[in-house]
Amino acid sequence: MECLAYEAVQLGKIDFLRNGVNIFEILHQETIQRKDNLLHIAANFGQVDFAREAIRLNPGLLSQENMKGDTPLHTASRTGCLGMVEQFISSSKALCYDIERIRENAPQDLLMVNQEGDTALHVAVRYGHLDVVELLVNADIELMLHMYNKANESPLYLAVERGFFAIAKHILNKCPTCSHRGTKGMTALHAAVVRTHQGHERGNDVPHLISLESLRRFVYNIVFKVLEYLGGSVSNQTDDIMAILLVEKEGMVKETDIFGWTPLHYAAQLGYLEATRKLLECDKSVAYLLDKEDSSALHIAAKKGYINIMEEITKQCPCVYNLVDKNGWTILHVAAQCGESKVVKYILEVRGWESLINEIDNEGNTALHLAAIYGHYNSVSILARDGVDKRATNKKYLKAIDIVQTNMDLGEIKKGMCIER
Repeated sequence: MECLAYEAVQLGKIDFLRNGVNIFEILHQETIQRKDNLLHIAANFGQVDFAREAIRLNPGLLSQENMKGDTPLHTASRTGCLGMVEQFISSSKALCYDIERIRENAPQDLLMVNQEGDTALHVAVRYGHLDVVELLVNADIELMLHMYNKANESPLYLAVERGFFAIAKHILNKCPTCSHRGTKGMTALHAAVVRTHQGHERGNDVPHLISLESLRRFVYNIVFKVLEYLGGSVSNQTDDIMAILLVEKEGMVKETDIFGWTPLHYAAQLGYLEATRKLLECDKSVAYLLDKEDSSALHIAAKKGYINIMEEITKQCPCVYNLVDKNGWTILHVAAQCGESKVVKYILEVRGWESLINEIDNEGNTALHLAAIYGHYNSVSILARDGVDKRATNKKYLKAIDIVQTNMDLGEIKKGMCIER
């Protein structure tokens, strides 16, 4: 009999509700597997008329959760059935007028969260249903825009992170003060830098929280393209979401994630020149902000070998070149340690940066020492030819030539070519 009742909901047979058969008792207001009630099932199959009649007969169904904590509104928001969402919102509001449980002008039914902490708005954003998002946002449920789930994702962050920029723009237009927080301490601006970056063909690394997301994003990108081709609710990827965020939420430019990274650190890590320029134009002081390793965005760019990013940062902030990290490393130390010989050569050629050549770190190492320690002999050769103090000793009383000579894997001829005593 339960299968018959389920089929009745699936097909929208309203008469089944009226012919004397107690469908609520048959289903025990839930199915065996997911604990979906009649409204969950109706929402899955877009049976708006059936849902309306079921609500009339049993309004309590609106607030019932299935095994994942989803209310019928969550289900409707996931499927993108606009008529169903409209029905649930209007029914919940009508009920709350009588029982006086309005919070911020919104019935509590509409603010319920599932086991992941997602509101119906989170769900609609996650699946890219712009029309449903517009309906929820415009239904005077502003509190939803300030709520975040168990992953600390606000609806705005989620929209930007998923690449639904039209959704993000609508949220900002409705409530510029909405929450912008995201996972791992990131903000919507961090997400915008990463999401709009178009240079992934170089195989650039980003911190592990991003790389873990790479496969999921790849899959979603494919889905986005298919839906766009089919006329689905996909945002315009050309929307300049970064510029909008910098206008509406300028303070985000200085906010850091759990690594202490600002959006500029991410732009430098990715070699994203346009984002670097926009972030610095918004607030140049962000170039001087250090992460938890005391690394500036310029350090990150030097480490990755992005000379164009270094040029942009130092053009707008000329004094940032002499910052040191927690190891006492300058940008020349970092480039030498990472074997970025082109960056090493570039730094040595910049007028006014001569003080970096023989700068020592916390262990007394010059950039030449580090290049030798880490076996980057192309950088060793460049440094050794450019006025570096080859006789400088570190705190272990070692000169760079001593370090080279102890490398058993390096031939004698090669050793002699690296550094002349």
